[in-house]
Amino acid sequence: MKKYTWSYIVNTFLVATNGNYHLAVKLAKEYDSTLLAGNKDPDIMVLYTAFHPIYLALLNAYNIWKAQLGTQHGKTVTLDTVIDQLCSDKIQEWDIAIQAVYKKGTGAYAGLLPHHRTPFQTKSLDDRITAVNGLLTNLDGLTPLAAVKIDVTAFLNTITNAQTVQQTAKKTTKLHSNAIEGARVTMCAQMFGDYGTLIAANKDNPAVVADWFPLKYMRHTNQIYFTKNTKPGVFVNIAKHTFVATDKLEVTTNTDAAVRIFLSDTKNDKSLTKGVLIPANTILEIEASLLGDVTKCSYLIIVNMSTLITADWSVEFL
Repeated sequence: MKKYTWSYIVNTFLVATNGNYHLAVKLAKEYDSTLLAGNKDPDIMVLYTAFHPIYLALLNAYNIWKAQLGTQHGKTVTLDTVIDQLCSDKIQEWDIAIQAVYKKGTGAYAGLLPHHRTPFQTKSLDDRITAVNGLLTNLDGLTPLAAVKIDVTAFLNTITNAQTVQQTAKKTTKLHSNAIEGARVTMCAQMFGDYGTLIAANKDNPAVVADWFPLKYMRHTNQIYFTKNTKPGVFVNIAKHTFVATDKLEVTTNTDAAVRIFLSDTKNDKSLTKGVLIPANTILEIEASLLGDVTKCSYLIIVNMSTLITADWSVEFL
């Protein structure tokens, strides 16, 4: 017999914020503010006193995590720059220098670059580093190519150091991810417990309990709040919604990736010029009239304008 989970014992706060720390902080912030506003009631003051430090701990963990993501991104960009240098300038310079001594097609040339430039340009990072290592080994003792060997040695140190630094940054980010995940779970458990407390206190009129919680952030199917992580260059059809010109939206970007948001008469529109550009790490309130013709367009679309960075964004209908 199939066992079912009773919906009333499922922590809806935990479910709603799963994998979305920005939403978790937003949910906690609004709940914390609501409790503070009602803390003249001694019972609410008890809830606020217990919840507020949990919210602050979550906020602190989130800020540290975001800062570390920025650090990791910087290290990744540095490594990507070094890889690009290998793919273009470096292997070209080395190849030309080698051909000046050993003509392409000869055994001596093949001994140094048996697969020409391919291993340095199309393989995985570890394979490319292996290729540089192999070239360095094969250059040993070749006096006419001593200058090339010096340059290959220096570049090998540069790319291995960049890889090590980036891997260290990733490990640090994971540690901070574990910390904020723990803070999120603690926050959601406290809110779920508070929900039970408020239900018990209002068992004859449980509908009033809804007033204490920011439900719009937990109803993912309604047309109020949307959030997503979007890969570089990817378009997302957020929703089909009828706007009036004066309707307002709040768009938030939480990473170093800008997004463009616009209205269209088709859900497959791939425009990179329509609507409003939202800079990276920005909260911007905009009117629907700026997004497109609200009388003809009802598809709300967002695109990650970055070619490198995943965009973490949210859109709220105000």
